[in-house]
Amino acid sequence: MQWRAIIVLLVGFSFIYAISLLQDNPYPQPRLVRATSDSRPLFTRSTKPSEFFLSIVGDHLYLTATWFEVGVAKRGGTQIKAGAKGYVRQFRRPFAPLITADQGILDDNIWEDMFAHNLDGPISRTTSSPSGDPAHQLSDAYLTLVYHVINGEEVTHMARVYFVPKGAEDTANADAASVFHYRDFILPGTTWIDSIAWYNDSVIYSRDPDEVRFRALTFNPKLFESHPNTLRVVSAEIFQTSERVSFTITIVDNATIPVTGSEDNDVEQQTTIPGQGVWRQRERISKYYNQEYEPNEFIGFVDYPSPYLREHTRLSVPKLIIASSLSSTSVIIPINYMFLTLDYTTDLSLINTIATTGKHLYRDDSPGKDPTGDDLPGPALPELYLCSEQLPMVEGNDVQITGVELNAEGSIATLRTQYNDIVIYKRGSADPLDGPRRLPSVWELLDEQLDIGDPVDALAGSIRRRIEAGDPSARTLEAVKALQWRLRMMIKGEWGGVIPNVLAMKLWNATKPGDAFPSNYLIVVRSDGSVASYLLESTEPKLAVGLLGFVLRKWEIHFRAGVAVLNDICDRVCNW
Repeated sequence: MQWRAIIVLLVGFSFIYAISLLQDNPYPQPRLVRATSDSRPLFTRSTKPSEFFLSIVGDHLYLTATWFEVGVAKRGGTQIKAGAKGYVRQFRRPFAPLITADQGILDDNIWEDMFAHNLDGPISRTTSSPSGDPAHQLSDAYLTLVYHVINGEEVTHMARVYFVPKGAEDTANADAASVFHYRDFILPGTTWIDSIAWYNDSVIYSRDPDEVRFRALTFNPKLFESHPNTLRVVSAEIFQTSERVSFTITIVDNATIPVTGSEDNDVEQQTTIPGQGVWRQRERISKYYNQEYEPNEFIGFVDYPSPYLREHTRLSVPKLIIASSLSSTSVIIPINYMFLTLDYTTDLSLINTIATTGKHLYRDDSPGKDPTGDDLPGPALPELYLCSEQLPMVEGNDVQITGVELNAEGSIATLRTQYNDIVIYKRGSADPLDGPRRLPSVWELLDEQLDIGDPVDALAGSIRRRIEAGDPSARTLEAVKALQWRLRMMIKGEWGGVIPNVLAMKLWNATKPGDAFPSNYLIVVRSDGSVASYLLESTEPKLAVGLLGFVLRKWEIHFRAGVAVLNDICDRVCNW
């Protein structure tokens, strides 16, 4: 039995070697361009803000923090508390050093206080508008929040919109106090404001309770839509019962065309005005989340509720997060560990492909009646909304998405998880064939040899050959592949507070005219006030693949096991 320890050691090494061959290789980490050396905490643990928002205007990076309720005298057990006040505070620091080689400028800069605003009541909702190039961001809302003012027995619901006016690019670098302006306005009605969003000089909000799904206030009608004078709204709702949590995503619009109605029918004449007709539901997507007591039961989303449900634990309602591209033609809605993507397109050839779940086109109002008195079918709208689902392949299905950022072009998405990881997805022009890739594992190589791999990856090799052969369907396949998200990079977090938590993220396209390659950056602000910038077209040096890389990545586990085995061997040798 004197060889038992050595045999155990060899068996252990053999097992580790076998596991290293079967492991999934880690995703590459984007190249760290700059990281601030100063670490001045912006907020203490007791004064942590409720929400954070990042923006880039001119040569500066702006961080806006909001506190929903501050103050000592808070009275009330409902949604509104008397004595509570909302608080908004903004900081900035130079942005250019984060994406340039001038390291000396970066080390000497810390966050600079811009303004601190006290509101007349507590904040209940905040939302930020998508932003891209500063030229597009100017003269548009940056941050919209709802707060509530109590006057005796009356409650007034207010909205405040922070925006960057025209001409701010001339003063952004000199006088920060004049960059962000704000306007307050009263939201009509007295029922509770459940959600609010601002887009293109229009505010859309919902109430609880209310007889309608949402209401809209248009200040200057400049609405995006291929059909003229149309307002299209994508709404997401969460419902919780004792058995399940359900998510519903609805697309509605008020697209109508002028038709000739009867003179004695005032209602018909009223509904024929473009953009003023009856709201029509175009899409409705529902998902249900269940959790059983049995540990072996599958936990996940199903398209329809199960007819038989056992006793369930009460699930916490996840926070609803929505991110959109600059033009709002791409929308991402995370739901627990997955996310849904809605893409607007006018390419009707995609209707019968895997890029969409819809098999029909939207139709406009009926232009009239046929001889039998039935309504004639309205003309089809030349547009589609493509819906796709993606599941982040990180630590199994227990990952919960706590934050999301989508770039202006809708081609890069970054997800933040509860484990402090940042997962980076790419598609289309942001995901070239020679871009960063994770090395395939043994199983993936086997799937490739047996031709049972991912159908999206299989499209990459066949599209070019079909285009060269003159296949007319090759362009459609190329458009389908451009809409599919692929997990390409990851910034790994750690538990236990070793790495400060992520406060906010920002994607920025710094590509200049004439550049041979794109330059997309990810800006990350952490809880200790530090800022890091990553270049998404390049990666950090990769660890060796195989046994060496596996040991280096899991060195703390192997070190402890090795010490235990060597200690046992030493004891036996000494006693031999």
